[in-house]
Amino acid sequence: MKNTDRPIITVYITDEDFSMPTTVSIASLFDNAYEETEIVVYVICDALSETAKSKLAVLGDGINKKVVLLDARHDKYSCFSDRTGLCINHVSHTAVYKFELTDMIPEKKAIYIDGDTVITDDISELWDIDMEGGSILAAVDLLDSYEDGISKMAKGIGSVVPRYYNSGVMVLDLERLRRINGTQRLMEYRLNGINRYMDQDAFNGALYGEIKQISSKYNFMMQVTDFEDIDKIGRLCGSNWESVEECVKDELIIHFAGPIKPWKYNRPWFTDLFLKYYEKAGFSAKELKLLSPLKRLNDDKNWLKAQIKTEKEKGYVFPYEKIKAGSRIIIWGTGNVGKSYKYQLDATSYCEAVLWVDTKDPAADSPEMIVDTAYDHIIIATVRPDFTKEIEEFLIKKLGCDKAKIVKVIS
Repeated sequence: MKNTDRPIITVYITDEDFSMPTTVSIASLFDNAYEETEIVVYVICDALSETAKSKLAVLGDGINKKVVLLDARHDKYSCFSDRTGLCINHVSHTAVYKFELTDMIPEKKAIYIDGDTVITDDISELWDIDMEGGSILAAVDLLDSYEDGISKMAKGIGSVVPRYYNSGVMVLDLERLRRINGTQRLMEYRLNGINRYMDQDAFNGALYGEIKQISSKYNFMMQVTDFEDIDKIGRLCGSNWESVEECVKDELIIHFAGPIKPWKYNRPWFTDLFLKYYEKAGFSAKELKLLSPLKRLNDDKNWLKAQIKTEKEKGYVFPYEKIKAGSRIIIWGTGNVGKSYKYQLDATSYCEAVLWVDTKDPAADSPEMIVDTAYDHIIIATVRPDFTKEIEEFLIKKLGCDKAKIVKVIS
């Protein structure tokens, strides 16, 4: 479906904590749109203050650029934030409202945009892309890696497919999503599937066949510049840039993905770009007290040293010598040992924990999920010999796990 109808419908979702960057993103959207481009922005507001709402409302001109505020039911999905599983913790539970856009937005089609973005050109180019019969247009996640042509991020949710998509920017055929019961399929996956991200795994797991790939210029993830050089970034994006500056200038939507945001830290290439629209949105740069990203790294390093020292004293140091860096692991146990291992992995990114299992913890992943999960090792995170033996027997006899892949804290 190639839809050149106007106005262009865009959707944002925000709570109070994310209202400022969302306001900045909408300011950039309007600022770079052609004067004749008609845009309606729906903002789904989760317990937003009147002050925050007023800043959003004044962004439109009431003619070609309009803002419509919709109140969401506060804390409807807060239960997902309380889960002690594997969801990335800088993503708010409000992201789950993406599943309900077919019900909340009375339109045929929309562009969903995360609030931690800036738009650098007229968005008509994205709106006019042919959807080719799919329900969703999305770019691949630039932080993904591949093995024999298979996405490792997709493998983490039990899918053997070549791509894993980022849900930060999506063009949605809302009519088709209604016909195929998209909301129900997404919610069923979110409740029963493997979820490391608040909403993104659900889109990849439940609606993968409905997604058509678009260029990363429509969702360029800032975080990739933390891990890759410009040559590798160019290969990922199908371009040939000489510098990051040149790369950033080519992108239509910059997505400030990750926890080190450019309104909190002075990020090369990105903070100046954010500040340009921060001021256009009516904020004062003096209000921001930017930190050094190097200080963040140093603070994390010092925290990790203290954490490892504490865990050594307890005897709960992650078994680095038994597990290769970059492995996909399952932790069995959400008690003190399991929590200690999880904290260390969160801090070091030494391995990817694809499941965190415990039969006695209702918030933990179910042991039955192990069968459908790709992993390299299962760590039995307990120092009790009787529990270790019982869990090992269950894994081998009941689930058919390979004994060679099981790592025990005690012999």
